Amino acid sequence: METIGTPILDVPKAEGAKDQHLVLNMGPQHPSTHGVLRLVLEIDGEIVVRLYPEIGYLHTGIEKTCEAKFYQQVVPLTDRVDYLGPMANNLCYCLAVEKLLQLEIPERAQWIRVLLTELTRINSHLIWLGTHAMDIGALTVFLYTFREREDILRIFEMVPTSTVGDCWARYEVRLLEMRESVKIIQQALDGMPEGDFKADAPKIVLPDREKMKTQMEALIHHFKIVTEGFNVPAGEVFQMIESGHGQMGYYVVSDGTAKPYRVHMRYPGFASLQALETMCQGRMLADVVAVVGSIDIVLGEIDR
Repeated sequence: METIGTPILDVPKAEGAKDQHLVLNMGPQHPSTHGVLRLVLEIDGEIVVRLYPEIGYLHTGIEKTCEAKFYQQVVPLTDRVDYLGPMANNLCYCLAVEKLLQLEIPERAQWIRVLLTELTRINSHLIWLGTHAMDIGALTVFLYTFREREDILRIFEMVPTSTVGDCWARYEVRLLEMRESVKIIQQALDGMPEGDFKADAPKIVLPDREKMKTQMEALIHHFKIVTEGFNVPAGEVFQMIESGHGQMGYYVVSDGTAKPYRVHMRYPGFASLQALETMCQGRMLADVVAVVGSIDIVLGEIDR
């Protein structure tokens, strides 16, 4: 039969494929592919025989861009990778650099980081729930989730695991994660210690604005950090945290200068995408939309 759209690249049809099998594109402009993901599908009627994810449409070269920036200038770049969980990205990168610097962070700042990261997880899951519901035809849920996003601490409160791997199980796990996040946030608020939230490192951390206006030494530190950055001891480090989308990691290599020699980002979306064909084989074509939405991929973290 005639193929629709671009052929399935050079990937051969499945073994035993019939002439009636159709190869067609879903995306990269399809609203249910969550950004710019292209899925090349081989279907037998309405049944998915084979699925091939084609990525790279959102490639931004962020990792390479990091090499041309001062260490502190990389932080805003991490926001653009998983743009639904920016503060988790910031934290993972900063922890890696702090490990290289052997920089001690005040306890109060550590508690604040936990609180903000869990708030970010809830925000991310609520956006996922609203957009995923729209994918499968439930518009009202989208309005509810954004209402809850604005009043985030009113969400319910149990343990986020499942031994089942279908769309419903992934939905349940994220709801349980949000409930757990609320409990962690409450603990952080109740146990927040007093004290500074900035590290005592004047050559690395920008001084207070008031000190910068009244103290020459603070002004000098501010000027040098902004214009020259700060040197990080040579070495390499890998730092992981648990983000809203799963296990995230940053590999940072320093050559002793004020700019990173290498920054590599390991995000969970790429691994999830590799399992997409297995999830969709033998399913209906309409199920592909639900499965893609249920794994909550963000193309910014996959393409980078």
